[in-house]
Amino acid sequence: MLDTYTLEYYGNAHGALEVKSLSGKTLSQQTVTAGNKIAVPVTLATGENTFTVTMTPKADFRPAEFEKLSSYQAVKLLHTVTYEVNTAKVVYVSPKGTDGAAGTLDEPSSLTSAVQKAIPGQRIILTAGTYLMSSPLVLERGINGTALQPIHLEADSQAQTRPVLDFGRNCAGVILAADYWHLAGFDVT
Repeated sequence: MLDTYTLEYYGNAHGALEVKSLSGKTLSQQTVTAGNKIAVPVTLATGENTFTVTMTPKADFRPAEFEKLSSYQAVKLLHTVTYEVNTAKVVYVSPKGTDGAAGTLDEPSSLTSAVQKAIPGQRIILTAGTYLMSSPLVLERGINGTALQPIHLEADSQAQTRPVLDFGRNCAGVILAADYWHLAGFDVT
């Protein structure tokens, strides 16, 4: 399965940015301005996707009037994106669900894993119980539904009690950075 992803670069110097696939194919060459974000759309395959990101500062760039960079050499780094999806229309999660589970009622997924692998139009069903959360539930930028196919994160309509996401004052709660998600029927504390 292939999907689009926006690789973002935020530069602190003027210069040139080059993004290549691991095989060496140039995906983008752009001019960078300090303090501005550069967006590079790339296509992901299921599994690990590694990109080479090279930034070469302009030789005459000065951060301030009497300052210079310590080096004007090109800086190269590898950026790896792991892309996994669960293509099921309905994914069940439970407080005792596991990351590698299929997401069925008999083999529920963990909540964190389900939201990381969500696709447009999918329904993620929270079964009854208290979900003890030790870190924020992040609905990541880039894992989006669409206007016609939002991703639904909702309580099991057959359950006798509402699911509760309990963050125990350990961290922030739900962080919604994605687009077109519909959340309903559960409590956050």
